Amino acid sequence: MSNTIDPIYHETHEKVLAVNRKFRLIHVGAALLQFVFLAICVFLGFLFIEVLFDLIPPLRLLFWALLAGGLGYFLIKEIVPNLRRAFSPAEQDLYQISRLIGDETPQVQDALVNFLQIYRDEGIATHAAFKNLSLKQLYNTFCDV
Repeated sequence: MSNTIDPIYHETHEKVLAVNRKFRLIHVGAALLQFVFLAICVFLGFLFIEVLFDLIPPLRLLFWALLAGGLGYFLIKEIVPNLRRAFSPAEQDLYQISRLIGDETPQVQDALVNFLQIYRDEGIATHAAFKNLSLKQLYNTFCDV
């Protein structure tokens, strides 16, 4: 690949990585808020049942075990995957974020995804100069946004 395209690609790649990181961390924050809300609701419901029926200690222990199990399940299914995708995204995650950026920004549309895919595609049978030209044209469509 040409030396003039490499810095452009790396700059673009870093920007997409930053957007991906912010997007995933926002999802982690939203998931944590949902969990806190549900935990508070369950806790208040349990307190209400405790006041009405004066539960025995094994039932109290069961409640705390269920709450801890719910937290563990939630961490494994929601938090850890999003954190992993925030700090170590797969190439498909970057394409997905690029598509979301294109959906939200009419000037960009598919240019960002196409730029990343063309740069990565080593099997293009065209001349390198044509590839560089197409990459520069795609870059110019989204660089000012």
